[in-house]
Order: sequence, then structure tokens, then C-alpha cells
Amino acid sequence: LFPLMGSTEKVDKAASKLLAGRVALLVDGSPFVLTAPYVFGESLQSAEDYLRTPYYATAIRCLRLLSLVVSVFLPALFVALGEFHPELLPRAIRDTLGSSREGLPFSLFWECFFSLLVFELVREVGVRMPRTVGDAVGLVASIILGDAAVEAGLASTLVIMAVALSAVCAFIVPAMQYATVLLRFSFLFLAGFFGLPGIFVGLCFLMASVARLESFGVPYLSPLSPVNPKGLQDLLLTLPKKTLGRREEL
Repeated sequence: LFPLMGSTEKVDKAASKLLAGRVALLVDGSPFVLTAPYVFGESLQSAEDYLRTPYYATAIRCLRLLSLVVSVFLPALFVALGEFHPELLPRAIRDTLGSSREGLPFSLFWECFFSLLVFELVREVGVRMPRTVGDAVGLVASIILGDAAVEAGLASTLVIMAVALSAVCAFIVPAMQYATVLLRFSFLFLAGFFGLPGIFVGLCFLMASVARLESFGVPYLSPLSPVNPKGLQDLLLTLPKKTLGRREEL
């Protein structure tokens, strides 16, 4: 489900991985370089982080982690709170949600499911079309379909906003983009049938599977688990005077 090898087209990033103690794999005819081992923390990092101030880079990494969580859990939490636990929502939001969904033929779960499915179809069309056409097709189709669904009484504006925010946040962490799609639908089904307990049980299974995952003998959650204080200095934090090429303890 999760990428176990890094992939990059940037020369500086490939060189920094080599200097950090990783192995690079190049194949004739492919512009991508695969690097191994690959850990979860690398998906939150970018080569540009080391070209900015460490304080801004740390804030951006925290924003990427928050975006990853929002992308996976926002539709599921929206469905769980709206259908099973509305008493946990503030009264103003509960009233807004009730008024926006008045007269809709589908339940909140199926509404979110079909909205996410339509977005994935539009995204796939944009990827498969030529670049100049794909961007325009994806943008126009998203606006037209979303507006038409609301006008036709098939979806509420709150659901469209939740789905759009969840989908946009997935692009902030490109390495996890395809994993988030599967996780988003999985947690949505758990929330649709079991509510918040289903999300919590699914989260426990997810954390257990990630904790036991390894990439070429290296724990996937390293340096968080097992804890490596030196490695934590360059996970979410970007301490001052850190440079590319720091030798890691893998």
C-alpha cells in the first residue's frame, strides 16, 4: 500500500540520498532514479526545505503532515459525525448541515462516496489526456459537475467542500497520493457502516501494519520507531545549519 522505494527525477535529490547512505537504482531509458531504503518521513520532506529558513521548512513539513491526515480522514469523519454522532457537532454546523441536505435522495455516506468517485474519474481523465488539454478538462469538469450536482439536488455544498478539500490535500504529499486514495475510501466505508468506532479500529490496524513494515531491512517509521534522537532532528523539525548529505544511521 505504501511506497517502499523513493523515486525522483532531480539530480540534487538523488545525490543527497546517496550521500545519506542509500542505494540508487538507474535503469536505461527511464528518467527516474529509485532510492532505497525509503521511510515514511521522506514523504514529508522536500529538497527545497534545505534552501529555505529552517523555521519555515519546519512549518511546511507540519502542514504536509496535517494535509495527509485531512486527506485520509476528513470524508470519513464528516460521514461519521453527520450520520452517527451529530450531537458531537456544534449546533450551528448541525443546523447548516441539516438545511443543506434537506430533500436530497441519498444518505450522507453515498453522497460522499459518489462525489469522491466522480473526482477520481475526473482526475484520471486529466492525467491521461495531453497536458495542455488535461488541465483544462479537469478544471472545467470539476466546476461543472460540482455545480450541476448541487443545482440538481443530488449533493450538498458542504459535502462538495469536504470532498474537494480532501482531494486537494492529497496533492501536497505526492509520494502518498495513491495510498491516500485507497485509505480514503476504506475509512469512508468504515465510517459509513460503523461510525467513529469503525474509524478508530481501522486506525489501529493501519498503525499496526505501518509499524511492522520494513523497507530493505529498515523500519518504515524510522527514526520515530525505533526512536533515533539524531534522526528526529530532520524528520518534522529542520534544525538550523542542517545540510543535504548528512550521513544517516540506517
